[in-house]
Amino acid sequence: MHGSDIAGELGVSRPTVSVALKALAEEGYVFVDGTYEVHLTEKGKRIAEDTYERHSTFCRLLTGLGVDEKTAAADACEMEHAVSPESYKALKTLAVLKNDRDS
Repeated sequence: MHGSDIAGELGVSRPTVSVALKALAEEGYVFVDGTYEVHLTEKGKRIAEDTYERHSTFCRLLTGLGVDEKTAAADACEMEHAVSPESYKALKTLAVLKNDRDS
């Protein structure tokens, strides 16, 4: 995927994406190859996988409590960044227990 593709997907300007990609590259999360295609580094992949896991856990927990999927997904986006590791671990345990009980 190229920066222009990312800009289109997110509905932001290409310069905005360029600035963000530069910051992410400086932190070691992404790199841009010779064809200007954006790639995650191993460090970036780990962060992305962890974030996706948190998001999925929050979505499952919220929908399991009766929240509609659209609202659960939007709230999970906020929660995945705001909840401490300690609280996330506790909520993940709750989600697993609830899932096991419902199975």
